[in-house]
Amino acid sequence: MDVADGLSSRACRPRRARLAPRVRGGLLTTCGLLSFGAPSVDQGESHPLHGRYSSLAAQVTRTEVTESEVVVEGVTREVEVFGAHLELRRRIVSPIGSRLVRVEDAVVNRGVKEVEPMVLYHLNLGWPLVDEGTVLTSPATEVRPRDAEAERGLATWERFPAPAPVYPEQVFRHELPERSDVDVTVESARGLALRIGFDTAQLGAMFQWRVAEEDGHVVLGIEPATAPTILGRADARTRAAASARAGRPARPRRRDRGHDDGVSSPNGRLSKIPA
Repeated sequence: MDVADGLSSRACRPRRARLAPRVRGGLLTTCGLLSFGAPSVDQGESHPLHGRYSSLAAQVTRTEVTESEVVVEGVTREVEVFGAHLELRRRIVSPIGSRLVRVEDAVVNRGVKEVEPMVLYHLNLGWPLVDEGTVLTSPATEVRPRDAEAERGLATWERFPAPAPVYPEQVFRHELPERSDVDVTVESARGLALRIGFDTAQLGAMFQWRVAEEDGHVVLGIEPATAPTILGRADARTRAAASARAGRPARPRRRDRGHDDGVSSPNGRLSKIPA
């Protein structure tokens, strides 16, 4: 995360800028705030791959270690001349002695116009958690392939494949139950496990991304999101799937992550994953 004491020139761009900022890696990559997924042009405005969030500077507003938890808070702004002015306020908390990380986000519209934000949380998992035979347990009522490449792997979407010399990326869309606290679990044959919890009233869509290359990427992406399309803002508008209007501050979007033998639940308590 880039840290700045104040506003950065990267936080404000001309409305029709055609810049394509890099999408940064890491365990959690935030995509948005106006678009995610494929590059797209919506109402004459260009949106790069996974939006501009990864190229924006953040301002850390609080760091504190208390007797019970570690807390980091910050603000990231996406501002366009004559356009949107969105602010993402983030709070990251980890109870001391636990294996839980909780991320709480609130997207606030600071502009004069109503805006439809789009946010996707791109969790990137690798070895040793992700290997041949790693199992993904999803709350999905249905799993759909994005394209022909994903169609080839649909029958085994829940089990990570053996790496191959050539393995085109596969993306699956998970249909989730509405307005529910759900958990997604990734567990390896070694007994390592991670569980991701979120509320589908706020993050109503989820995508799964995987690549298994012998001499390249071995990665499993779990991607809760606000809109059920990975094809960008224009497609979201066509589907009328952009998130609820941000005419007033949004409810916090909470992300709970536990790992190894810990499991995160909607109330933040930990329990054990059965062996």
